[in-house]
Amino acid sequence: LNSKDVTVTYIGKHLEEEEKFQFIDYFNEATFLKQYDIFPGNEKLFLHPDTNVTPFVISVKKGKKDSNIFVYCFVDYVYVVKQYNKKVVAYDLRSENLQKFTLSTRVINRDVI
Repeated sequence: LNSKDVTVTYIGKHLEEEEKFQFIDYFNEATFLKQYDIFPGNEKLFLHPDTNVTPFVISVKKGKKDSNIFVYCFVDYVYVVKQYNKKVVAYDLRSENLQKFTLSTRVINRDVI
């Protein structure tokens, strides 16, 4: 992904430019672990997993095509769900940097205020 072509949000708030670049770099450098098989009708289970973790949302616009990538950062792996057109793809990544990614106090303060 190119940082200039995406928007990254967390709890509805846009990440600062510096954080967005860093987040996308970490995402691009992550190691692919496995892809999940998604059968027709099960897409919602992957799009809305039963977890307390709030995802980062990467919005990508390429030409007329829009896609969203939901990034759930857990302690031992990163769960990713990509939604484009009417398709859903889910997979796990490993990235210590993403797993430990923290937001600046400016973004967190905007959520609190």
